[in-house]
Amino acid sequence: MKPMKRLLNLSLIALAALLVTACSADKTHFRLEGRIDNIDQSEFYIYSPAADFDGMDTIRVKGGRFTYERTLEHSMVLTLLFSDKGQLTLVAEPGTKARLRGDATRLGEAEITGTEANDLLTDLRTDIMSGSQQQTMLKAAHFIRSHKESPAATAAFLRYLANPDEGDANTTREMLDLLAQGQPNSLTVARIKERLTPFINTAKGQKLPKFSLPLLDGGRLESKQCTGQPLLFVFWAQWSSNSYAMMREARKMGQRFAPHLKVVYVNIDTDRHTCRTRAQRDTLGTNVVFDGEGPTGPAATVLGMRSTTEWFVCDRQGRITTRGTSTETMREAVEQACAK
Repeated sequence: MKPMKRLLNLSLIALAALLVTACSADKTHFRLEGRIDNIDQSEFYIYSPAADFDGMDTIRVKGGRFTYERTLEHSMVLTLLFSDKGQLTLVAEPGTKARLRGDATRLGEAEITGTEANDLLTDLRTDIMSGSQQQTMLKAAHFIRSHKESPAATAAFLRYLANPDEGDANTTREMLDLLAQGQPNSLTVARIKERLTPFINTAKGQKLPKFSLPLLDGGRLESKQCTGQPLLFVFWAQWSSNSYAMMREARKMGQRFAPHLKVVYVNIDTDRHTCRTRAQRDTLGTNVVFDGEGPTGPAATVLGMRSTTEWFVCDRQGRITTRGTSTETMREAVEQACAK
C-alpha cells in the first residue's frame, strides 16, 4: 500500500503544480468576448492609443460573436475601431475577462462589462451619450478627478481629453498630472505624459516654451528672441512635397509684412547639405532651424510638431495664437497678428 500511496501523493503534487502553472499563465492574459446583434460576419480593429504595442490587431466576427485574447505584462487602454461605425475605448488588465454586447447599428454605444474599470467606462459613456462636446469634456474631467487611481480614468483621458488642440490645453495638463499622481507606477501614463507634454506646451493659447535651437548657418534661435513682433513658424522637409506650398506662402507673408513679421523655417531633414541647398534655392534667409536629428529631434519636439505641413503663429508676447495646415488659414492668422 505504501508504494501506491506514495505514487498517489506524487500524482497529486504533479497535478497541483500543473494547476498552479496554468493559473499563472492565465494571469498574463486578457480576454474579450463579444456578441453583436444584427450582424453575421464582419471584422474590425483593435489598437493601443498610448502605443503600448505597435500596429493593429484584426478581430473577426462570425455569427455575431467574437473572441479576442492578448498577453499583457501590465494593464493598458485599447481602442476598438469599427470603421465608420464609431469606436470604443476599454481597459485590458492581465488575468481578466471582459464582455462586449451591442447592436451593429450602434456599435459606439455597446456595453463593455466584466471588470470594474470597464463597468465604470460604460457608465461614463451612457452618461455623456447625448451631451455637447463641452459637456462631454466637463464630465470626463470630473470622472478623472473621481477615479484618478483607476485605469478607467486613463481610458477616459485618452478618449475625451488627450488632444490639447481641440480643447483646453490647461485642462489636458491638469488631468494628465492627476493621472500621474493617482497611478505613479503606470507605464501607460508615463508614456502618455512623455508623448503629450510637448503638444500641450505648444497648443493654442500657450506661451512658447524655453528653447535654444541651432540655425542652419550658425548661431542659435533663443526663445527670448521670440517676442516683440509676430512670428510665423513653418515646418518642412525635403522629402515632404506638401510642405513646399507652406514654405512659399510663408515667404510671401514674410515679404508682405516685413519688417514687422519674423518667419522661422524649421527643417526636419538629417542632411545639412540637402537643407542648405533647398534653403538657398528658395531664398529662405537666415532664420532656418536645423538640428540634423529628423522628426524626433529637439526642434521638432520642443516646438510640438504635428506634421510637416504644419505652421503656427505667435503674437508679440510669444503666445501661440493659431496652429494649422491650411495656407488660407495661415494668411488670416498672420494678418490678424500683424494688425494688432
